[in-house]
Amino acid sequence: MKLFTCLALPALALAGPSIIMGSMYLLDVPTKCHPYMLNVKGTAIVAKEGLQFYDYDKDTQTLKVHDEDAYVSVDEQGKLVLSSQPHGGFRWGTQVGEYKRFLSYGDNSIFQLFRDLSVGIGSDCKETRDVRVIFEDAIQPCEDK
Repeated sequence: MKLFTCLALPALALAGPSIIMGSMYLLDVPTKCHPYMLNVKGTAIVAKEGLQFYDYDKDTQTLKVHDEDAYVSVDEQGKLVLSSQPHGGFRWGTQVGEYKRFLSYGDNSIFQLFRDLSVGIGSDCKETRDVRVIFEDAIQPCEDK
């Protein structure tokens, strides 16, 4: 029994943390300098400059605004909004860099950018632009040079 415990502890340590802090940005929107980041504006998630951190929970597939009691949710119109309750279904997709992954909601990895710069998924609105969202870990090991 002790052998099992000794073998299980290193495996748990290697599994990594369940909650990862990071930021999200739009990949398919050309800008002059920096990509549009996903930020909080009121109760909406919008694309704009500035850095907003989120906590992604791999176990529950939820996104929480870092250091706030607010979760990213999808409203009835398909827009990303804040909620006081966790909303599962956000998953990491293909890795696009060592600390970067595409974000998906359910089986859909194509999000929508609305004219007012709000972001959604699965909306019937015709005046949107298809975009992909990248989640990038905030904490990355320093590289020795």
